[in-house]
Amino acid sequence: MGLLSVGTPLDWNETKKHSNKIRKDGIDQFVRIYKKFKNAKHFPFKWGDEIEYSLIRFDHENKKVQLLLKAEELLEKLKCSNETNNLNVTFHPEYTSYMIESTPKEPFSHDLNVFKNLEENMELRRKTIEDHLEKNEHCILITSFPLLGCNKFTYPSYSPTPDSGITRSLFFPDQAIFDGHPRFRTLSNNIRERRNKNVKIYVPIFKDKNTTSPFIEELSQFEDFKSDNLTREDHVYLGKTFFIFLRTSFFWT
Repeated sequence: MGLLSVGTPLDWNETKKHSNKIRKDGIDQFVRIYKKFKNAKHFPFKWGDEIEYSLIRFDHENKKVQLLLKAEELLEKLKCSNETNNLNVTFHPEYTSYMIESTPKEPFSHDLNVFKNLEENMELRRKTIEDHLEKNEHCILITSFPLLGCNKFTYPSYSPTPDSGITRSLFFPDQAIFDGHPRFRTLSNNIRERRNKNVKIYVPIFKDKNTTSPFIEELSQFEDFKSDNLTREDHVYLGKTFFIFLRTSFFWT
């Protein structure tokens, strides 16, 4: 992921003015790189990996677990830690405030022996994050948090704002977007502005003998926001780009 180090991302109206130049420059850059390296031989093979962790908080007294909106604070601690700086690990922001991306600081070589180092490095990255969390906080590797989009699924808890803000989602509050870099909020805002509407994502349900047919999702609690236009037979409505992190099959309309 490339992050801006200098400058401010453009909104969609400004981006459109430069879109043709961006496309042309991208093609020109690809052609230059291709010509430069097309005959390269014995080029050293380097590789690495990327892991995205979800931060969670356990409330054992109330038997509750929530996504922890602490990525920006945690990344700053990791950045300032002398111990972390001396390790072959590095950490980066992701789209949400409850995610942290980790990679090795230096790439691995083609030597098969590095696979042992790879597993150790993965364990080291997770331990390094855990060492900077409170005792009721943890980082986990999970495709999708089961309560994502449910009421008060984050800590601290915030309410979605379907009629204003960045996401304008029925399920996802703006505060859950990583706020330490302008790219992520601009991404959500520009997608909506380009389409002139919110993204609608539909996941087909798995039917068994107890599933009503046709299945119609119950969204009456959102009737103030025209939820009758959001339902689709035998599908679950997700309705925002952040749900792409579910890593599942869906229909995007």
